[in-house]
Amino acid sequence: MENLEVLENISIFRNISRDTLKKILAMTVEKRYKKGEIIYYQGDMSHSLDIIKYGKLKITILTEEGKEKTLAILSEGDIIGEISLIDNKPRSATVEALEDCRLISIKRDDFEKILLQYPQVALEIAKVLSQRLRDADKSIEELTFFDVKTRVINILISLGERYGSKTPKGIEIHTRFTHQELADLVGSSRETVTRILNELQDNNLISIDKHKIVIFEPDKFKKF
Repeated sequence: MENLEVLENISIFRNISRDTLKKILAMTVEKRYKKGEIIYYQGDMSHSLDIIKYGKLKITILTEEGKEKTLAILSEGDIIGEISLIDNKPRSATVEALEDCRLISIKRDDFEKILLQYPQVALEIAKVLSQRLRDADKSIEELTFFDVKTRVINILISLGERYGSKTPKGIEIHTRFTHQELADLVGSSRETVTRILNELQDNNLISIDKHKIVIFEPDKFKKF
């Protein structure tokens, strides 16, 4: 029942009945990974679609120069492996467990059956892919034209929209991110990001308590 509730809250299954989700659930297996474990390597062939039930994953690519770039940090409810599953090409990025995590996995053959039987799932997958493309375009724009401070502000706004909720204090980002994880996301050093975060706190724009971030006044924060 716990995994069924996870499927019910995934966007790609939003228009699927509970009875149908039970049938889909019967096709799944749960996988567990330890913190620091590599789940997939860039270049591996894809055999499944995976849904994050618990924990955080880091998505990275390795450049020709041997440098690592963090593309995203995903958490509960996010899906991984959809691109390679559809085009049947090697995985475009490496996936690492940032915490102990659990995944709900659906094999390629089973997922293809789901897509053929329920076209609305294919439509939702297309929406996920479109959003990933928009995120990639935005990342390229920011790295090209914006300074580090602007990139830090933008990533906090994005995390607030994705993982946050309104509270009397402001927007509270529930998922915890270390300074190093934020630095990886904006393409800078941990020291620089820490300095910027301290500056934002000194200006009473955010508060950080044990990696929990609260954005006090989102509109004012965006203008800053």
